[in-house]
Amino acid sequence: MSISDDEIRLSFYTIILDYITGAKQIDFKNPTIIRQIIEHSLRTIALTHFNGGFKTYKNNYVTSTNVSPTFKYLVQTLELYIRLPADDQKQQILSTLSTVIIQRDLFKTIFEGVIEFYNEITNKITEESIQSTFYQLMVEQLFLHKNIVNKEDIEMQLPFVFLFLPALAMIETALVSKNMDGILLLNHQIVTNTNCPDVYKHFMQMLMVVKNKFKTYNFNEDQIELIRLYVSNNPDLKIDETHKTQSVTEVSALVGAIATEITAEPRFKQLIQRVIEYAVNMLKE
Repeated sequence: MSISDDEIRLSFYTIILDYITGAKQIDFKNPTIIRQIIEHSLRTIALTHFNGGFKTYKNNYVTSTNVSPTFKYLVQTLELYIRLPADDQKQQILSTLSTVIIQRDLFKTIFEGVIEFYNEITNKITEESIQSTFYQLMVEQLFLHKNIVNKEDIEMQLPFVFLFLPALAMIETALVSKNMDGILLLNHQIVTNTNCPDVYKHFMQMLMVVKNKFKTYNFNEDQIELIRLYVSNNPDLKIDETHKTQSVTEVSALVGAIATEITAEPRFKQLIQRVIEYAVNMLKE
């Protein structure tokens, strides 16, 4: 009986899940950690060897004769592994096989599923969830405030647009997170200094300061709109300063300074560029 690719893939997936479920913290961006997980999984598969085959999650046994070409190299190499007498030879085989696995798109797909599952069970805040939140907020806020930035400004990619987009996202984030312990993401997770990925810690700390200012000053809608106008830096705007206060000026300057700082960072600059490109394409339709 031939063993399907899905059965082998799910067997590999299940073994990895069993391993990571018992781990407290795993850095999936660390290549050494990925290699350790793969080698552990391969050893576990090797231990299931019986009567010439390796046990699958369905209790079938896969061999080099009933496996498809997709996984033939994996099975043949494991068959060689169990025949080797010396531990150093076995480790060399595992290292070689791990390198092949890491490079194959098939296994990358398996690991994407593993990482998604791990993040769900640990409720881990990821760089991607933070990026996704700010990307979506920038897009949403851009179209909500066409009175501040127009189509031509976006299409010409004027410098003030690059500052205005993150400033808008920060203001909206501060408003929706005002009564929370941290920063609310669109997937309903809350980022704090404890669970925030290191690369975004400084930004989140600055955003917490902004959020706390909004909470302290409890701005009304007119004042919030005035802050948006101030941080736009649009030279063509004529701003009615009827609702201007010292706190409005203070928070506008703070948001503007943070926007200037983060737009100098490549990861934010690329994110903002993506939003602008998306907006330009949408405006053409």
